[in-house]
Amino acid sequence: MPGIAFVAAPDGRILFRNRRWHAYSGSEPDTATGWTDALHPDDRDRAEHAWRRAVESGEDFESEQRMRGKEGGYRWFITRASAQRTDPAGDVLCWLGTCTDITTLVLAREVAAHRLEALETRLVERTRALTDAADELGAEMRRREAVQTALLQSQKLEALGHLTASVSHDFNNILNAVLGVYELIENRSKDPAIASLAARGKTAANRAVILVQQLLCFGRRDALAPEVLDVAAALRSADDLLRHATGAGIKRSVEAPVGVWPVLADPHQLEIALLNLGVNARDAMPDGGTLAISARNLAAEERPAHLREQDYVAIAVRDNGPGMPPEVQARATEPFFTTKPQGKGTGLGLAMVNDFANQSGGCLMIDSPPDGGTLIEIILPRAAVTAARDGTPEAAQPADGPGGSILLVEDDDHLQRIATGLLRDWGYRVVHARNAEAAEVLAHGMPALDLLVTDVALPGATGPQLIARLRAERPGLPVLFVTGESGHAAISGQPVLRKPFSGSQLREAVFRGLNRAAETVVSADAKFLRKFRSPGLCATYLAWRAAQNGQLLPRPADLEPALLPEANHAFTVAVEQQEGPLTFRFLRFGPALAARLGRTLAMTPESGQSPDDQAIGSLDGAYRRCARTRAPSYEYARCDFGDSEPVSFERLLLPLSDNGTSVTHLTGIVMFTGRTGPQLSQ
Repeated sequence: MPGIAFVAAPDGRILFRNRRWHAYSGSEPDTATGWTDALHPDDRDRAEHAWRRAVESGEDFESEQRMRGKEGGYRWFITRASAQRTDPAGDVLCWLGTCTDITTLVLAREVAAHRLEALETRLVERTRALTDAADELGAEMRRREAVQTALLQSQKLEALGHLTASVSHDFNNILNAVLGVYELIENRSKDPAIASLAARGKTAANRAVILVQQLLCFGRRDALAPEVLDVAAALRSADDLLRHATGAGIKRSVEAPVGVWPVLADPHQLEIALLNLGVNARDAMPDGGTLAISARNLAAEERPAHLREQDYVAIAVRDNGPGMPPEVQARATEPFFTTKPQGKGTGLGLAMVNDFANQSGGCLMIDSPPDGGTLIEIILPRAAVTAARDGTPEAAQPADGPGGSILLVEDDDHLQRIATGLLRDWGYRVVHARNAEAAEVLAHGMPALDLLVTDVALPGATGPQLIARLRAERPGLPVLFVTGESGHAAISGQPVLRKPFSGSQLREAVFRGLNRAAETVVSADAKFLRKFRSPGLCATYLAWRAAQNGQLLPRPADLEPALLPEANHAFTVAVEQQEGPLTFRFLRFGPALAARLGRTLAMTPESGQSPDDQAIGSLDGAYRRCARTRAPSYEYARCDFGDSEPVSFERLLLPLSDNGTSVTHLTGIVMFTGRTGPQLSQ
């Protein structure tokens, strides 16, 4: 609202307000009021401060404030005043000022300020969003780089597998010929010096065999063949290889205390793993040092968190070398990663050991502080049965001597000559052929044929096709397949000798093929035994096998439940044949099972049980199946109730017979882990 004017004294007192002022404020012209009376209380101090500064300095006054109108509301005004000087001395005689309504301007300015603030907020949010997107993009790029790296690694392994597979057959034949020549030299030479040279040659050839097996292992992830191993014996055997691999500059020690549990692992792969660790330790100590190999039972609190709950054995290899920097230790088990100079290492050593430990159900632990030496532990699961020295029947050792006609079919001339020479040195009659067609002709003319030893891959026909044709004329003809590859479905379940093999391995395989030695119980039933989670079940199964004693089924008296390793969890059931389906009657029921179920199922005078209490429940199908098939039955179940730890149920049923043929009794073991109390029934 323009036209509001006033005149003020030099000290700031209002001398005059025009009519517009009084019309706007509603005050009377004669009313004596201060110039700040019409201002908003929040603006008075600021306006008075600006006025005093203008009076003291003599400069023009300007201030924005809210002024009250006659209707009582406040509007924004800008007040300006200029000093008026008319006397010769230039003194201020009065102040002449005006007030202008700027409410619309202030409101527009506030709207603009709010809009600017909102825009700044949106810009901040947008910037934050762009930053988050950039971070996500960076993470995605890193993830893709990791995937590409893994893909490249996988492609390397695949290429390695193809390359190894393409040359392994011929290379294994060459290695077999080399090993065979050295063995023939050892057998036929009486000169100790020549025998020593042959032994060194065999050692070098065996190292080449190990390298090929490493490549096959990483190229195709060949399946392991785990056995129950005596750890102390395995370490002593590996020490012979380590002595040649590490050299005289490395002091070695091997320690396996009495009481170390047996492990379930592939013995050959364990030997290769220890050899790799020994070679790595040797390379880390070029000026000599100490290599200590030991084994111990792993305490429960030391078990790595990611491994399932069971007993483990730790096989440790320690050296006093310089150790590894953290960045090297982080990549130590990565295939093809090596810190050795070009041509000095493949980068497969630790990677192979790690892969072996993981496939065996354990893991690899590395502790290598800089300048503190390196400790590598292979963690392997404890075997559920004892090793051979603790009572398991050992394999009969093959004996030399005449007897047995063998047809050897091998297309590699060098390997054929060496294998023929070895077999004849051991007293066997050998006829050899280069292909399947020649083998069929020669077999037809042989008056006696006790064993066919054939390569899987042959010119004209495969080994499985050849044995099928020969068995048409000679049913039940034993066969020993020889191959450098794995995974042949056509030879599944058949005796196989892997190339390259030593003379002792060939001799033992041929001896077994001629039925002059029996496979050990552990080896024959390894697949079945590996299913068990409780050691007591393994021991019970082996006791049942031992009680067979050449007959089809053991007698109940030969397998007394009270004498079993887990007698408290053992039971015996009588199989009764009535007009309807098979029925079962419990004769003995272990106290641990009775405590678990809250009652006993055995009918005794003390139990007070009646035949109606003998129901086995929904699981009686397993009892019938075991009785009808006359074969062991194993079941495992795991239940998670959601309110506590899961409950595991494991049961082994074994058939028994009073007459050696029909099943008259069942005995078995039931193991529970987890929640206690009678929550589960048999």
